[in-house]
Amino acid sequence: MVMKMNTTKTAKYILLIVFCLTGFSCKKAFDITPENVLTTANNYQDVNDADAALFGVLGKWIGVMDRYVVQNELRGDLMDVTQNADKYLRQLSEHAVTTDNPWADPKPYYSLIIDCNDVLNNYAIMLQNKRISQTDYDIRRAEVLGIWAWTYLQVGIHYGTAPYITDSLANLTDLNDNSKYPLLTIDQILDKLIAAMLTIPAANMQPIEIIGPSRLTLINSSGASLIRTIDGYNTVRMFLNRQQLLGELYLWKDNYTQAAHWYRMPLEYGPIIDPTVADVYLQYMREYPSTNGYLSSTGVNNWPQMFLSTFDNDDKDDILVNLPFDKAFLPGNPFVTLFSHAGKYQLKPSALAIKNWASQTRNDASSGAAAGQGSPGDIYRAAGSYTPGAEPEVKKLLGSFDPTQPFNTNGKIVLTRAGGILLHFAEAANRDGRDRLTSGMLNTGFGSNSIFRGPPPVPSNVSTIEQNFDTNPDYYFDGRNGQFPFFAGPWERFTGMRGHVNLTQSLVDSTKYFDMSNKGLWYKPVTNAKGLMLDLEDRLVFEDGMEMAYEGVRWGDLLRVARRREKEAPGTGLSFMKSHIAAKFVAAGLPIPNGVNNLGANTASWYMPFRLN
Repeated sequence: MVMKMNTTKTAKYILLIVFCLTGFSCKKAFDITPENVLTTANNYQDVNDADAALFGVLGKWIGVMDRYVVQNELRGDLMDVTQNADKYLRQLSEHAVTTDNPWADPKPYYSLIIDCNDVLNNYAIMLQNKRISQTDYDIRRAEVLGIWAWTYLQVGIHYGTAPYITDSLANLTDLNDNSKYPLLTIDQILDKLIAAMLTIPAANMQPIEIIGPSRLTLINSSGASLIRTIDGYNTVRMFLNRQQLLGELYLWKDNYTQAAHWYRMPLEYGPIIDPTVADVYLQYMREYPSTNGYLSSTGVNNWPQMFLSTFDNDDKDDILVNLPFDKAFLPGNPFVTLFSHAGKYQLKPSALAIKNWASQTRNDASSGAAAGQGSPGDIYRAAGSYTPGAEPEVKKLLGSFDPTQPFNTNGKIVLTRAGGILLHFAEAANRDGRDRLTSGMLNTGFGSNSIFRGPPPVPSNVSTIEQNFDTNPDYYFDGRNGQFPFFAGPWERFTGMRGHVNLTQSLVDSTKYFDMSNKGLWYKPVTNAKGLMLDLEDRLVFEDGMEMAYEGVRWGDLLRVARRREKEAPGTGLSFMKSHIAAKFVAAGLPIPNGVNNLGANTASWYMPFRLN
């Protein structure tokens, strides 16, 4: 990436954020005299200045989290407005956004993009002038480039076409002039993002440090100085995971093999944090019930603790990236205002989301009971996602907030965790012809009682079963748990996305997709591969909603599936999108808005108007 330079304004802004992040009060930052402020003559002198710039970008990234959640969730099917919502929030929910809508203004995204451009350009100048080593440059560039690509992905998702810039601008509204800055499509933007991310050296695609249940493991020593505690918040999980991000970019491009390749990398961090492979690696990033699901032996529900616990006191087996909100520093915690009765209570869980959790069946039926006779409700994920009642709240985003202490608004947002990676990996695997692997990830995993165990009777030596023998190592999963001889495969504790919250399996109707004529054949031949793939994809979309609701991914999930279906069979993506969003209003007993009906008429209606205000 070659970028033009305009740094003075950005340097002063970054310095202000860094002072706020590193413990100075914002008043002290405003009181800094001009001679102490970085200028184009003295900024970016050494690695400390480079770190300050990175933390400035990080601070500004935190500042767009409110619109990241509101845009991606309210435009979807699982979040709704309350009676307190203003017209602009209602516009997002009803897909009738006007150009003056502040929630639809792309300016905050582009302000962050331009700051990233400035920092990246100045890093290159530092390297050229030998003010920073190649090693220090590579990791810091990688961190900023990841945030830059993440932000541009959001722009593509919500606006469809948008200006692509690699310089900084004196006036952001210049971007409204398409003669100066032509619009690129989301596919063109994705191509550029992938190309940019692939310029990162392989060693720097990994995180700087991985935090596990009992230890910190340093991966890239050149970034060690970036791991620090700022006002009580450790930065180790504040940095974007670039391997997961590249998986996302490839999934959006429908390159499923590459998407799976990059998603698989963070799923295999276990052996890195536990090289003795004694225990921890068997559950790290595995959605293991005792750490992030329902533990049947004790009745304890661990799933909500990922979100209800305070920053850095949460699940170390699952969360890769989260960001803190502190009442003392801008932007504060925007979610208290949006979702709590102690705030303005403008947004709430949709009736459809609540219905989806309630409609599930738990796998707790007594022995001999008929299939599907367990207790009703996905009570474990529901308990961590919303607070029930006549006026329910989005508990997942309020976390540890206590309304009896309304001024203590510290909080966090979980950006990347194993559950989301596993479900998106399954989406790629399903599209890449791995239907049994997909079903295993969705339901009960790969070990005992899994789809890979084979026909009964199960032998005592399971060395040749409980695995899928895929020749592509990115798709090979070993869930063996043997006693004679004794050994445990790295995925033997993974119990599937539904299994880890004790739900019955979500199974396709075999008669629609398989040749069932040979009753003695364990693995039946597939007769309708396309229909099976679409059925499994629908089930993944539904499961993703129950697992990942309110984490800022819902609209993207719906849009990505709708886009690919529309490309394959015109009209099917339109109907997919309209039916999903319309269901939110039907479940609430409300008429379907015109904007939602338009989602089924043309793909242009899937995007918000691009206008910087």
